[in-house]
Amino acid sequence: MGSGVLDVVSRFAAGRPGVLIHTSTWLVGIGLISAVVAGVAGMVEAAPIPTDTTAYRRVVVHLGLVTATMVVWAVAFVLRLDGPADQPAGVGVLAMASVGTVVLGATVYAGRSITWGSG
Repeated sequence: MGSGVLDVVSRFAAGRPGVLIHTSTWLVGIGLISAVVAGVAGMVEAAPIPTDTTAYRRVVVHLGLVTATMVVWAVAFVLRLDGPADQPAGVGVLAMASVGTVVLGATVYAGRSITWGSG
């Protein structure tokens, strides 16, 4: 979320939008690494769930959404690395960040339904 805010602010920043873009790129990279670490913990926790249960189906949905989220943010990360470092965030970066944020919201909702058993 912080990277998206910095991306939008970079479009209106006078002077040095590159600092905001650089920080935003770091945030996305750290988020991707954190997602991998959280994914390992989640897989360990989900392993004993029986496959013929509602909880298992919710885990599979959550896993699919997590995978989609990581792919979108990885593409956004590559776009950031390929873009000019001293310019505001491009439209492609903003679009990928927006899509990534929406998919992340759905992922969080699905994860909540696993934890609380609703939704």
